[in-house]
Amino acid sequence: MSEEEECPACSLIDCFYKELNLSPEERKAVEKLHDDPQKAIAFLRKIRTEDELRRAFMKCEERNKNLYERS
Repeated sequence: MSEEEECPACSLIDCFYKELNLSPEERKAVEKLHDDPQKAIAFLRKIRTEDELRRAFMKCEERNKNLYERS
């Protein structure tokens, strides 16, 4: 994988944050929690509804699936 290519997980996470329309402050806060996924999820649940989280994840998962199946 070249440096310009993103890994599938990185692409999924980036898409997820964009779909959630996180503010720069919210994104920084959640990125600080990447080493502890449970805390990151808890933080996201405080600022977004379960439905918003589910919709964003499903949309990005489908996007990534289509993107990486073509590769």
